[in-house]
Amino acid sequence: MGEDILEVRDDETWIEIVGIEIPTSLIKTKVATVPSVTATNAILFPTKQDIVKQFTLNIQQKYAFMIVTSHLDGEHYTYTGTIDNQLLMCIPGSGGTGKSQLIRAIT
Repeated sequence: MGEDILEVRDDETWIEIVGIEIPTSLIKTKVATVPSVTATNAILFPTKQDIVKQFTLNIQQKYAFMIVTSHLDGEHYTYTGTIDNQLLMCIPGSGGTGKSQLIRAIT
């Protein structure tokens, strides 16, 4: 179907629309009609602020959470200019101060 071909020339992009009919057999000339795609699904991942609200982190927990997640996102490279693969961080505190809640939010 030469008239149904659309080419977009770019270094990395090739789009070809070949129509909505696909042959069911190489021997027979019958064709099957394929319905057009009319819907897409989007998966939304929670943002850092969504997680802070979900786990009700206090201000100190939020700071620690942002340090860890920023390191994982690679944002620390911008500020330090070094490529450190490991973050060493201690989360001290007595019982009931929210250390486990912070760890749950990070994971």
